[in-house]
Parts: sequence; C-alpha cells; structure tokens
Amino acid sequence: MINITVVSARATLSEAWLVGMYVADLYGTIALQQLYTRTSEAKYQTMINDSLNFYRSGFENLYLKYSPPPYGDGNWHRTGAQDNLIYDDDFGYALLGLYSYEGWSQTVKKVYEAINTIGNCTEYPSYNPLVCWAGYVDVIDHKPACEYYDCVTAGILFEIRNSYDSIALDQSAKSVLVNSDNFMFWGVKFSDYTPVENKKSTVTVAWLGRMMLNYSPLTSVFTRILQVHGRRITLLSRRETNGTVNYSEAATITAIINPAQAAEMFIQPGYASNDVVRVYTVSNIAHRDKIAFDGKE
Repeated sequence: MINITVVSARATLSEAWLVGMYVADLYGTIALQQLYTRTSEAKYQTMINDSLNFYRSGFENLYLKYSPPPYGDGNWHRTGAQDNLIYDDDFGYALLGLYSYEGWSQTVKKVYEAINTIGNCTEYPSYNPLVCWAGYVDVIDHKPACEYYDCVTAGILFEIRNSYDSIALDQSAKSVLVNSDNFMFWGVKFSDYTPVENKKSTVTVAWLGRMMLNYSPLTSVFTRILQVHGRRITLLSRRETNGTVNYSEAATITAIINPAQAAEMFIQPGYASNDVVRVYTVSNIAHRDKIAFDGKE
C-alpha cells in the first residue's frame, strides 16, 4: 500500500472536479522543491518522494493518467478510443518537472527519447518531432495523431534540449524564428505552419519567448567545419496531402557534398552511380526530400 500525500485534482471550465491523477502533476515537483529549500520542512520532501514513487512507472510506460478508486477503476490510462494517445504538452511539463529535480535520469531519457523518436507517417509526412511534438501522439502505433504542432511544447522542452539534444533545439528554434508570427498561435500545421485556428496563446508566446531569450545557435567542431568547407545548397522538403505530392518553398542550407562510396550505394532504377552523393549537414533532411546544387536536383 502506497500512502500518497500529494493531492492531484483538475477542474473543468464549469468547475467540475476531475479525479484523474495526470502525469503532468510531476511539473509540481519544481514548486515542492522550492518550498522544501526555503522552509526545510520534511513534509515537502515526503510529498516529492511519494509523488515520484507513484507516478514513475506510469510515466515510463507512457500513460497519461491514473484513475483512482472509488470513482475510477484503479488503472493507468491514455486517451483515445484505443487508449493509445497522449497529450504532448502534459508530457512536456512532466519531463521538465522531473528533469528539474533529478536531471537527465534514466526515466527522463527513456520518456523523452520514446516520444522524440516517433517520426512522420504516411498520413502526416511533414511531421518533424525535432521542430515540436504533435498535439496528440499515438504511442502504440508510433505516429502523430493530428495534423498540428502544439507550439508551447517547443518552449517547454528547451532546458532538456539545450543540454542533451542540441540538434533538435537548433531545428526547433530556427523553425520558430522563420515562422514567428504563426508560432504565436497555440497550434500550427505540420505541412505549412499555418495556424490551426485563429487563437493566439499568451502561454505559448511566454514559453517560446523564454526559449528564444536563452537560445544560442548550434556551435560545434562540425558546425565550424561546415562554415569553412561547406557550400550553400537548396533543400525542397517533400509534402504529401491527400495523395498529392508537392515540395516546399526552396530553403538554403549549408552542407558538405561528397561522392558516395560504391560499397554503400543502393542504386535505384533510372539512376547511375554518379547520381549518388553523401550529404553532411545539421539541417533536417527527410527521406525523399530533394536537394539541388550545381544546377542539378
């Protein structure tokens, strides 16, 4: 029997109390730690310990909430008809809360990588988890479950990405900068960054503003090599909507282009060995995107 000393509750706009215990409550660990630091009262540390001991297994298994008896069934759940979906922002807040308390722990690493490695799919080929996470993520079939990014999560993930996933942070920050007006809305579509609906979000702007205030462009030995030896090439990102394939507006990126080695080639019909190159870049290039340089695609 676990004695939970953390009371978890949510209310709807109609002031109805929800009894589900959501993993997003782990975000409260930040406040509890501050209370303990300032007061030294053991009850706050006890609350932290009880909370982490209770939520950890459900969180690691990508569950969204626990439904406690007598009003619930005493089991962990996600959302969706198949119990397969999670809210990205709930997991973003939970990750930040846990990361702030225990750093890049096994739990934080496991959950972050589980969600961050869920890439695009046939239905949503433009989705890129490095930019931001989908508002709904199917963690059973490993795919996005909606057509839009939940913009606030890009900001929530800043601290983790700044320390442990600089490539994702760079991709995310650059996408926000290029589409800054649209990212003031709560959600933007994967395909063209247009807002899902005409509703700007103060919370989203605050989190993204905090990210941009602390963001520094990616610098590493490789980026310095790119700056010296790289060349400017054109990237055209592939998008497929209702069976129709088109390509994005041309974007200029820096890359090093080398001929491919014979042993690593897989020559598709209609191509010769000199059509295959190796591309070194920090920019995100997805399967079946196009690049253009020296007048060739």
